[in-house]
Amino acid sequence: MKLVIPVSRHDIHALPNLIDTLIHFGGLSNHNCFFFSAPSVIEQVHEQAERLRPSMQEVVVKQALYEPEYGMPMDGGVLFFGAVFNLGRAQNSDPFLWLEVDSSPLVPGWLDLIENDYRAKGKPCYGNVVPLPFNVNGKLEMRPGEDYMMAVGVYPPTMHIDEAIRPLIQDLGNPLASNPKENFDTYIRGGIKAVGRVNSDLIADMWNTHEYELTADGITCKAVATDKLVRSRGGLVPATAVLVHGCKDESLRKLVTAGSKKIKVVVPKVEEPAPAAPAKPEESFLASQINMKLARGAYRLSDLAKDIGHVGTDLKPLKADVIAAGFEVAGPGWISKKAAVATEEEVDPLS
Repeated sequence: MKLVIPVSRHDIHALPNLIDTLIHFGGLSNHNCFFFSAPSVIEQVHEQAERLRPSMQEVVVKQALYEPEYGMPMDGGVLFFGAVFNLGRAQNSDPFLWLEVDSSPLVPGWLDLIENDYRAKGKPCYGNVVPLPFNVNGKLEMRPGEDYMMAVGVYPPTMHIDEAIRPLIQDLGNPLASNPKENFDTYIRGGIKAVGRVNSDLIADMWNTHEYELTADGITCKAVATDKLVRSRGGLVPATAVLVHGCKDESLRKLVTAGSKKIKVVVPKVEEPAPAAPAKPEESFLASQINMKLARGAYRLSDLAKDIGHVGTDLKPLKADVIAAGFEVAGPGWISKKAAVATEEEVDPLS
């Protein structure tokens, strides 16, 4: 399984804590990591990636095309948009765990446990499915059937070409005027349902918490005080959790890496996942994107670069990829399908 770690200027300070914990537990040599960084913090991300590199099969760092600067929560959506389409362009075929930097594993082997549970449950999306609160006259109200999957979870590698969710993810990268302006996990919740989701007992939703302690009952924490109207977390971390999302201080890292007290979790029994059937050859991401746009009208290389989150201003490598995918690029970047050369057998005998 692939770890995808997004990093912005808002949370770069917490990245060393996460890397410390990942290195402490180890057990990641069969997994890959993809850092997706805002340009302003790329050097710090490279430093932390180098620390993690010996622990993993592969570590890749990519920089967003532009600096997310709308503020939270929109910046998180910009990074999710960019990461999904960068992975698609790289033809990633692995499901990935979106691991935000305020997350922390609790036990050795945590990622193997999540991967096995994900494959056994057989749904493309896997994470904490929680009620969606609405602000009604200054009070939180829960509505029947209104829920969503929290951001930290496992996602399929095909969202960049799945029309059930792709348009929603593209919206996350829009300019401020047309940006959804909300947490990306709530905005794409309909797409997640359409793609297929399942709740995870191994990931604990403890968003915006601190002051973690180990008690006789288990790990406890407190909610961070806030003036915002939110669904408050805090209290006892579920005993089945192997990964916590939402710690806003160093208390959980210190607790799990101290070594003096052993963290115990009750992991539900998981059947070994059946071997996956061989995947059928699919149209490449790039060809899929271009064909979809050409079906609607004209399409330019610069528009393609924006749509897929191409990094940098040099479009020559992208042009080469487009040509290799079976298209032509003419004039100021107009893309068209390459004209087929008919053989004698293919020529209409009546023409």
